[in-house]
Amino acid sequence: MSPAVAIVAPTRGRPRSLHRAFASIAPQGRAVEAEEMALLATAFPENIKLFRARRDGVLLGGVIVYETDVVAHVQYIAATEQGYAEHALDAGVDFLIEVEYSHNRWFDFGISTTEEGRSPNLGLVRNKESFGARAVAYDTYPIELNR
Repeated sequence: MSPAVAIVAPTRGRPRSLHRAFASIAPQGRAVEAEEMALLATAFPENIKLFRARRDGVLLGGVIVYETDVVAHVQYIAATEQGYAEHALDAGVDFLIEVEYSHNRWFDFGISTTEEGRSPNLGLVRNKESFGARAVAYDTYPIELNR
């Protein structure tokens, strides 16, 4: 029997390291906003972390979290094919909720919509609800700042 999935100590906001590590996990064709990640990781190096899931030294998946004292916000999440088959992200998210961020008031999985927020991704909502999360719908309104 293989040992459990291990959650590796987080890589903190080093822009190139975060992007390179996450890009190695993300499925082919999945775009990760490298420029945005680099900008934020440079501005807030202690608040952006990549948690990796490994089994027997093999990288299976990862989660990038933007954190404050109150909120842990999942910004990016990805797994390799093997990671999906072995449910590595389930173990990773459970660790983040129950251990790493148990002191935070909010654990924010992020959006669960497509088409710029116009259509819910019900499969994604169900997945998040499997961890005890609840969907929250909110209205957004454009505000013209230049008059």
